[in-house]
Amino acid sequence: MLHAAGWRRKTKRRNLATDSKTAESLPNTENQKKWSGRVSQAGAAYTLAAASGGTYLLGKITGNKHARETGLLALHAFGHSQIVTAAVKQLTNRRRPVALDGSAGFWNGGDSFPSDHASTTFAVATVFAYEYRHHPWVPVVAYTVASSVAVSRVVAQRHWLSDIAVGGSAGFLVGRYVYKRHHDPTLPGSVVARNRLVPEVSLDHATAAFTWQF
Repeated sequence: MLHAAGWRRKTKRRNLATDSKTAESLPNTENQKKWSGRVSQAGAAYTLAAASGGTYLLGKITGNKHARETGLLALHAFGHSQIVTAAVKQLTNRRRPVALDGSAGFWNGGDSFPSDHASTTFAVATVFAYEYRHHPWVPVVAYTVASSVAVSRVVAQRHWLSDIAVGGSAGFLVGRYVYKRHHDPTLPGSVVARNRLVPEVSLDHATAAFTWQF
């Protein structure tokens, strides 16, 4: 059982204190794990791939370049985040909370750190949020879904709190990088760059002017 004193003592010696306290503060019932597992399906690989691929196909069929780019970049972000997460997992080998044998921790043959659900969901959500930033509700919905998926992985006892924190942060950075690197600035969602406090000098045969651009 998660609340067993002996398991807690062994786990804390090899785990982050905040992670152990968070895990112990949850009810940790079977019903909790069941419903959390269902929520986390929104961040499953097949769900994200289907949503991203579907957006691309919809844009392709309807001739909507913005939707097509969104779907394509979301697929790129999804793939990149999977690679990054897999690499870190191999380096850290952290056991999952469900391994209740007192051996939870880093470098112990596990694959918990970081959370690939959190990483890939935030990567895809970030692409959608940036692409449709001109519709404020899109970033709100995208990050709400991503956050719900990430939290559900902790509640379902599949990940520690630090797993989703690092995974979500990595996913955000990957999604932002993909968008910034490949977004077509002529499409909606782009931010027009403006030079602020930049001096400009102009000369002609009769006058000279020194101005500042805002």
